[in-house]
Amino acid sequence: MANHGAIAYAADADKAVELSLPLEWACAVYWRASAIGTPRVLDTDQRDAVIAAAVERSYGTTKPVKSQNREQAEEDR
Repeated sequence: MANHGAIAYAADADKAVELSLPLEWACAVYWRASAIGTPRVLDTDQRDAVIAAAVERSYGTTKPVKSQNREQAEEDR
C-alpha cells in the first residue's frame, strides 16, 4: 500500500478536507526538505511544541490575530 496517500475521516466531507490540509502541508514541507538533504525528524516533545505554537497563533487560518497574540509575537522577535 505504499504511496497510496492518506485517508481523513470526519462527520462530513468539509471537515475531512479540513483535517487533511495540515497533513498535506507537512508532507509538502518534508518533500521540499528532502530535496536538499535528509530532514531531521522532530521527537514527540518537539512536535507537540510546534503544534501548540501553531494552534496558539492560529497559524494557517484566516481568522484575525488577537491584539494580545500580535503583541506577544512582536516581543518574541
